[in-house]
Amino acid sequence: MSTDTMFDVSQLLAIGRVQEIVPAPCGTWAAATIASIDEDGAKFIPQLWRIERDPSLSPAPLTDLSYSCRAPSFRYDQSLVFLSNRPTTDKEHNPPKNTDDEPAPSDYFQVFLWSDNTTPTPLTDEPLGVNSYQCAKHADVMVVETPVLPDVIHEDQRSVFEDRKKNGPSSLHYTQMNVRHWDHWLPPQAPHIIVHDKDGRRDLTPNADRAHREGQWHLSADGTKVVITHNQVGMDREDDHVLDIIDISTGNVSHVGSLPRTTYSSVRFSPDGTTLAAIQKTRVEKICGKPHLALFDLTQNAPVALAEDWDCWPEGLEWAEDGQALHIKTRLQTSTWCFRVDIETGTRTRLTPQDGTYENVTLQGDVMWSVFHTLQQPPTACIVEGVGSEAPSQTLRPTETFEGFYPASVSCKNYTVKSTDDAEVQYFVVSPEGASSAPAGSRPVLFFIHGGPISHWGNWWHWRWNPMPFVAQGFTVVLPNPRGSIGFGQEYIEGIWGNQWGAQCYEDVLSVVDDVLERHQELDEHQMVAMGGSFGGYMVNWLGVKTGERFRALISHAGLYSAATFVATDYPAFWNRFFHDPIYRSDEEAERYFARHKLEAWRAPVLLIHGEKDYRVPIGEALALFEGLQYHGVRSELLVFPDENHWINKPRNIAVWYNSILNFIERHMQQNTP
Repeated sequence: MSTDTMFDVSQLLAIGRVQEIVPAPCGTWAAATIASIDEDGAKFIPQLWRIERDPSLSPAPLTDLSYSCRAPSFRYDQSLVFLSNRPTTDKEHNPPKNTDDEPAPSDYFQVFLWSDNTTPTPLTDEPLGVNSYQCAKHADVMVVETPVLPDVIHEDQRSVFEDRKKNGPSSLHYTQMNVRHWDHWLPPQAPHIIVHDKDGRRDLTPNADRAHREGQWHLSADGTKVVITHNQVGMDREDDHVLDIIDISTGNVSHVGSLPRTTYSSVRFSPDGTTLAAIQKTRVEKICGKPHLALFDLTQNAPVALAEDWDCWPEGLEWAEDGQALHIKTRLQTSTWCFRVDIETGTRTRLTPQDGTYENVTLQGDVMWSVFHTLQQPPTACIVEGVGSEAPSQTLRPTETFEGFYPASVSCKNYTVKSTDDAEVQYFVVSPEGASSAPAGSRPVLFFIHGGPISHWGNWWHWRWNPMPFVAQGFTVVLPNPRGSIGFGQEYIEGIWGNQWGAQCYEDVLSVVDDVLERHQELDEHQMVAMGGSFGGYMVNWLGVKTGERFRALISHAGLYSAATFVATDYPAFWNRFFHDPIYRSDEEAERYFARHKLEAWRAPVLLIHGEKDYRVPIGEALALFEGLQYHGVRSELLVFPDENHWINKPRNIAVWYNSILNFIERHMQQNTP
């Protein structure tokens, strides 16, 4: 099964992971965050790099792996600031971490000021650290979001927190849902918004509790006001949002956007501070609904919809420098583009020049800085010159190289097939170059089913579900976009909404399977494997009870097993609405498209994978499924990561994840070959 292609998991882990890029106000360089694996191979440590606009100047690291450094930004005076777990003072009493007597990293991130010649200067010393921060573009004002324990004075915050962590009590008391998020219980400490300016440090939200958890916020360019989402439990038990606008000088709070069953994201002040833009999503009974752009006059509660006719999901938003347009990111078909949207007319103009994925986009005049990647190109700093012209030029600024893997050795093709209801279903086929010329029925094929389910496989590089290590072992990897996938219109997304996961979406997946085998005669229908995570894991479980022995092996990562037990998820009200609330009415109705009562039909061997800290799809789903499969005599294995969540994030665990899957597939490919 293996080939001579030299790309394995160790090389995947060795690639520097470009996470963000922020251009300096002067426009000649940018600060980027790039995570690299540490010398023990145990964790990724983000570093700051300097990326020059001049292609003759090589990128260079600003920090090393001694401490984590991320979230670069520029102050009003063009100086660079960033978050780091460097110790701020000797009072943290961190023991030396090495023979050079360098202090160990702090448990808390703070904001630091960069200096070319001296040690970075701490700008904050928040007792429980800084989660995020923003600097005003035109004023000496910085605002940070920091966790604060209730009923504990500022001076005692850290000592009380450390004492409770060490000695207890550890109890948590709740009076309403939600109580967990992703991989942790909601703690007593709550996010507060703190301003640092010429008048010192002030808490702008002294009474905050649940109101700003998972909040989105923005500081105006002149440093006079902050907007933050304020959570209120809605009539359907999901959070509604009001936008709190806080006057920094007085602390007075005004409110806009108070609408039922409505939330906001990517909230941004216009450059002159007179208008707010946001992505608005209003929950509508029995349908998924579509988010859209919204504009607020700060004196009026209700927003004005912008480009509401556009059949796409805006996912990121920034104002253009002239204040006359918004720059938004959206997925259309298989690429992630950036568009300019005129705030008066809603007219859209595409700014990004190539197929692929552009993230973390910033425009300075006709120059665009971004992180760019494709299925064959890892995320890389990218500069586009001449944005808006007929012939923009794009160049990449790679900061890391790796040997043995060349995109030219991999073929990536884009197809569509008509599903059983005549809707077009898009999919990618990624394979070793030249695989199509192999003898008929000689090559194995692996189907990756994406999560979400409202997500998609795009022309992007995926760190956790990367096809390249499998392609390097001789697999053709198929990436289908069945019903529910973003980028193909709202009607296509609605096809997954409600209690119908195992209906048309399942038919879409099988239509792709049939089409791939028909188009690619080199593939062996007896050497097919399906794998997926989250919703993809659910679909693998559904394939397990519906397709007999059609697949040689199955891999279900964090997959849903039962609608009844999935109420233990971190956001049950959302999922109840997603399924049209059958869970508390009828077990038969709720389990219609779940594997729970159909395990007697499961035939294919399966590897179940789960992180114990996964609160999105709790590990009970895997444990219950494993027990059911064992009861029914199905060949099944369980791989658990006690220290991971919904995703497998730690380098050594990532290596085990990929290698365990490859080993499981290899063993079952060798058994009972027809």
